[in-house]
Amino acid sequence: MKTTLLSLIVAALLLVIPAPANTDVVMFPAELSVSFEAVQGRVVLAGDQVLFWSDSATYPSFYFHKAIVGRSGIANNVLTVETQEPIRIQDGSRSRFDFRMTGTADASSIERWFAQPAGVMAGPSGSTSTAAPPERQG
Repeated sequence: MKTTLLSLIVAALLLVIPAPANTDVVMFPAELSVSFEAVQGRVVLAGDQVLFWSDSATYPSFYFHKAIVGRSGIANNVLTVETQEPIRIQDGSRSRFDFRMTGTADASSIERWFAQPAGVMAGPSGSTSTAAPPERQG
């Protein structure tokens, strides 16, 4: 059920973000460090969104825009993302997220995704293109 719902969320994210057909989508299993525990889930990097899809029934999923990411890096199999403004989540507001990668994840794909400015998508051979702003319906 959650896998189907995750697929629908990723599809919805991709539908509302106009981008070339070769948009990078990076997804990997991870644990989010919260208080004195870890929440199992998946990190999805799609379009200009960072999504944590929680496997926990008591800790909700959340997302934020890539444009507010101030810094990101991977060390010792932990992806650390710092945002320029606090994100409101279940245990309050925070601006630092530590995701421990628990399965196979291509660190170079993750770093490449974060290295691209918001609105720029990587193409098939590392080429880039800028996503066009959405057309106004009216």
